[in-house]
Amino acid sequence: VGRLVHPRIAQIYDYGEDDDTAYIVMELVSGKNLHEHLSQKSGFEIREAGEIVRQLLDGLGHAHAEGVVHRDVKPSNILLNSDGRIKISDFGIARLDSSSLTQVGDVLGTPYYMAPEQFLGVEVNALADLYAVGVIAYELLAGRKPFEGNAASVMQQAFNDRPADPTRLNPRLSPLMDQVLHKALAKNRDERFQSATEFSEAFLAAIDASLGPGTAHPGPSAAAADAAALLNAARLLSIRPGATAPSFPEEDLLFPTGDSA
Repeated sequence: VGRLVHPRIAQIYDYGEDDDTAYIVMELVSGKNLHEHLSQKSGFEIREAGEIVRQLLDGLGHAHAEGVVHRDVKPSNILLNSDGRIKISDFGIARLDSSSLTQVGDVLGTPYYMAPEQFLGVEVNALADLYAVGVIAYELLAGRKPFEGNAASVMQQAFNDRPADPTRLNPRLSPLMDQVLHKALAKNRDERFQSATEFSEAFLAAIDASLGPGTAHPGPSAAAADAAALLNAARLLSIRPGATAPSFPEEDLLFPTGDSA
């Protein structure tokens, strides 16, 4: 529990096991999750999307450094506090490097956000989390997921298809963002970003290029970076014309894990 103390991670206060069921007691966050915002067609500007992804990668980078792989990163597990700060929640199917609770062969996750290797049931590492961040970043910036349809269709596309260039769906984006997100969504995990830090640096550079001269994103090392780039809470409720709601409920796609929570 103590390994995941970080401002971008919902604090876990307690955990336990009862026969085959595990449970956690975690921090209460005032706000809504990202899935709710997207379902309500809440609009996000490029800078706001960049800040969500930056904070997400910051929190996951800490988890990965502590040897924890989330394995189910998706919008419903990203809590948006009322002040615009995010909290990553639900490490319920996370894997510790030293744990054998989840064996190779188990298929866990939500198809929209699952890396190709997760469908195969092979051992998953931190690069699967970074793939999921790539899907979320694509969805925030392009207004739709890279792959859509039913679970079988999403799986087939994840293995075989190249997503549309984000710039085709959002012309305000820099061509650099196409390169960044295609790398994040590479089929072969060895071709993806190899750390949250590497992904964050490339992604923020593409955000800056999309925003244009004189609007560079404040780096995470700047003293007031987090405060200066907080999301405007009012923007979270704006409607972006043309945004598409999910084609089927995210909950319907969760593979059985033995725990419906």
